[in-house]
Amino acid sequence: MAFRSASLRCWVLCCTTSAMGPSTDARGEVPALNDGDTSVFDSTIIQDYIEESWPTPALLPTTPAQRARVRMIEEIMDTQYEAITWGMMEVRVFDRAPGAAGEALLARAREQLDGLHDWLTTQLGDADWFNGAAFGWGDIAVIPFVLGATGYDAGPALDSALGKWVKRCLARPSVSQSAAEAQAAASA
Repeated sequence: MAFRSASLRCWVLCCTTSAMGPSTDARGEVPALNDGDTSVFDSTIIQDYIEESWPTPALLPTTPAQRARVRMIEEIMDTQYEAITWGMMEVRVFDRAPGAAGEALLARAREQLDGLHDWLTTQLGDADWFNGAAFGWGDIAVIPFVLGATGYDAGPALDSALGKWVKRCLARPSVSQSAAEAQAAASA
């Protein structure tokens, strides 16, 4: 997936080509950012690198409390949310639990995601973005996972606050182009 930039900032979602390429780290992990002689893996570390390398406009909100809040959102997405969608992939893609057992696991995963969608909706509140007035760190941390869940028919309701947030994210070229490439890669 190509390296995306918007307003002189790079938005990292999930990547395999271009500046985001095969990682040179020991884990061979994706996403990975290759910037000249520097190779960075892990989405959190990549976001830190981008924030420090290109500080304007900032990915993080301005106050320590707001920054802590979006970092906690990222932590929930990287741990709880991803674990649920990973389990769904194991059932759907690798047929790890065929039949009734798999359907029961998928139903439970949808219930868990519904609970996390409620929590995310509370975190979003009345704001357009998880960062508040501008798209940023919190949004970048959430959108790839929510789009992944949507691919398993477990995303937020389109008319919900979180569903409307997804629509706003997809209106951004950096997100829509990366989402289309991720979908194409998943379909290949």
